[in-house]
Amino acid sequence: MKAYTYSHETTNKKILTIDQISKLVKKYGFSVLADTPKGKQTNLDEADVFIVEVSVPSTRAGYVIAYAIACRKPILCLHHAKLPKSDLEYLTEGASEKLLTLKAYDEKSINDVLSFYLRQKKKKEIVTTKFTLRVPPTIAEYLKWKKQFTSKSKASIIRDGFIENTVEKDELYQDYLRKRSF
Repeated sequence: MKAYTYSHETTNKKILTIDQISKLVKKYGFSVLADTPKGKQTNLDEADVFIVEVSVPSTRAGYVIAYAIACRKPILCLHHAKLPKSDLEYLTEGASEKLLTLKAYDEKSINDVLSFYLRQKKKKEIVTTKFTLRVPPTIAEYLKWKKQFTSKSKASIIRDGFIENTVEKDELYQDYLRKRSF
């Protein structure tokens, strides 16, 4: 998955820079899209998720947020914990909670904030590969039974269970994701 990251340049050392955000996002297995320091803008259509630091007001941040909302893509708006949330309520006005998430951070909490958000987005990853799986009757019976009690398809039950119980718990694979570079 690809994440577009943005942070307005500031001299405030407590505010995350675009490089810091990008480094953390890569740590969780996402490809990073960002504008270049020379002003070349990234194709926003390529992003699956947007992460925007909003502690410092910026027209570019506003544009990116509006663009993501118009494209119905998820946005995480980060702001430093010392900035009152009430100062940022204008960002969420009229925006769907499913699309726009506003989260406070500090030096100690930023890893947890990003980790939780990005893992949730990975779970909702767009399925693009078809895979045929043959299962014994006992598994087919379980899937039929489980489908009755959830609003999920059989494929979603298998996919979600595999991600939660196998992929996320495989320490070697998680270490691989943290180390690989894009």
